[in-house]
Amino acid sequence: MNTAADILKRPLAMDDLQQVAVLSAVSISADGRYLAYVTTKVVWKENTHRDLITVIELSTGKEISAWEGTAPKWAPVLNEVAFLASYADENYIWLYSLENNIKKPLAPIYESHYFMGHLVEKNFAWSPNGLQIAYVSTQAINATETIPGDIKVIERLLYKTKGGRGRPLIADDQLSHIWVVPVQGGVSQLVTDSEFNEHSICWSPDSTRIAFVSN
Repeated sequence: MNTAADILKRPLAMDDLQQVAVLSAVSISADGRYLAYVTTKVVWKENTHRDLITVIELSTGKEISAWEGTAPKWAPVLNEVAFLASYADENYIWLYSLENNIKKPLAPIYESHYFMGHLVEKNFAWSPNGLQIAYVSTQAINATETIPGDIKVIERLLYKTKGGRGRPLIADDQLSHIWVVPVQGGVSQLVTDSEFNEHSICWSPDSTRIAFVSN
């Protein structure tokens, strides 16, 4: 690592940006003993960035485990972490058990590129009793349904995406809805099935209701 004296000898270069790590998505376990957070670094040669989840013991600062993923959320009752990572070329909710150091995929998340606003949270959330996870997703997207060639069928007033790396110019026609999946595994249940987008989930304290925003 460069010393303060070395840094003063030259201006910041592009290669230096590879050494910059951004910390985010901090989450503390229910018993207050562990901390999970995300470290994001640039992968220069691949023209992308990589997210790494790290779990540490707060009393000692000791690293317990680390793996690729993002958005870690501790369970409200057990030492388990739900997080997002890829699986079978899809984005999935995963579970990590601190007790046995096992990670398992739980449910796929399909994301629409339709821009609903900067304050929208396409989030997932543990139920307070720790038995279910609610999340925002579209129906499974079938690539064969896409119209080939240069033909674009526009049926929405707000038809452009917000742009950026990996996003198409024209939004798809998918709607985002609320789903619930049992933590022990099983089929996801579609909670909302309307003509609108739903997002920004919040559970009631007794785990029987979900509040969300619909537009």
